[in-house]
Parts: sequence; structure tokens; C-alpha cells
Amino acid sequence: MIQVTDRIFDILEMLAIRMDHDFSLAEIVADCGLKKSTCANILRSLQERGYVEHTGKMRGYRLGHMAYRLTGSHEYFNRLGETARPDLEHLFAQTAETVVFATENHDKRVILHTIECQQGITARINHSTNLYRSSAGRIMLAFYPEEKAASIISRIGLPDADVWKEAQTPDALKECLADIRRERICFVHNLGDILGIAVPVFKEGDVFASVGVCLPEYRCDAVRRASIVTALEECARRIEAKL
Repeated sequence: MIQVTDRIFDILEMLAIRMDHDFSLAEIVADCGLKKSTCANILRSLQERGYVEHTGKMRGYRLGHMAYRLTGSHEYFNRLGETARPDLEHLFAQTAETVVFATENHDKRVILHTIECQQGITARINHSTNLYRSSAGRIMLAFYPEEKAASIISRIGLPDADVWKEAQTPDALKECLADIRRERICFVHNLGDILGIAVPVFKEGDVFASVGVCLPEYRCDAVRRASIVTALEECARRIEAKL
């Protein structure tokens, strides 16, 4: 067990030396003095836990988001925001409304990148907030594996009535999340006169972030809502291709 632990740290320390570099399996094997099969198995386990990312067959491995969480570093999230920025700018050009790219960190919805609308009444977005309060937070929670979602809910409790009145019991919350998952989109109307719309962003089959648009409800009739939803879904797919 101690030997395995040492090997894990050897790999993580190697990846930490150059955090902007993708190390091939061959490089890691050679540097850490491991058998190829042993190294691949350790990397697979670290990848499943989020401590290592596999960036593609032709590229390699680098530190994952959980490694950055341990240190409280924002570098990983800053990099994600920059990766998605061109697609978010395109979404903003299509909608002319506030655009939000967010993830979950320590049971809160955290903004990775936002572009604020400047026309008349606009939506002002808090950098970090309770998952229940935003369409971005709700859609991520809806697509989390059942065990992970249950763990988060046990820590943050049920939503307040003024935040999500339809989800005031465990069964009601479960049903609401199932509805969001089935529709693959989330609308939140409880932000005064502001409507939040968000779709999930997946990485290797798991929900990883969300992209959304916030705007005054009076600027969102049925036709415009449909066009925004289409633009959001296209934006999410382009971001996923980069992730």
C-alpha cells in the first residue's frame, strides 16, 4: 500500500512540474520508473477521481480539477474560462444578453467567465451562489450521479421556499431534478423579473459545467426563447469539443 501511495505521488509531482504541459504515458513511465500497465492503472484511477485529466490519445495527461481544489488555486478554472471565451463571445453576439459559464466548487455555483449585457435592464450575476438559486447550478445538480447529488444535498439542505417553492421536500426536489434532466435544460424565474436559462456542458460523459443566458423576462417571448435555447446548445457542444 505504501509503495502504491509513493507511485501516486510520483506521478502527481511530475505533472505538477509543468502544469501547462500534456505528458504522454511513455514520458510518465520513463520518469517515474513504472511498468506501463501499472502506470496506466494508476492514471485511470486518478482520472476517475478528477486528480488527472486525459487530454486525448495524441496528447497525454495533466493535473485535473481536484488537484487544484486541494490548494485552492484558481488557475485551473481560469484556464477553463479562457478556453470557452471565444464560444461565449459568439453566444453573446447571437443573443445580446448576459452570458454565464459556470461550474460547481465546494457546493456552490461558481462563475468561470461571464459577459454582461449593457442594454437597459440587465441581469447582475454573483460570482458564487447557492446551487439552487441559479439555472446554471440546478442543471449541474440534476445531471450529477445520484450519489454525488445526494451528498451535496445532505450538506446544503433543501432549498428555501422563496428560492425554489416546487422543491420543498426530498421527493419534490428529486422530481424537479428529474424533470430538468429529462428536458436537458433549466429555466429559473425566481430572480425578480430576470429569467435564467442554462444547459449542461459534459466532459467525458459527466456534467462538468454549464452555460447560460440571463435576461429580463419581457425580452424573452416564445420565439426568442427558442432561438436562445438553440444558441445555448450549440455553444455547449463547441465548448465540449475543446474540453
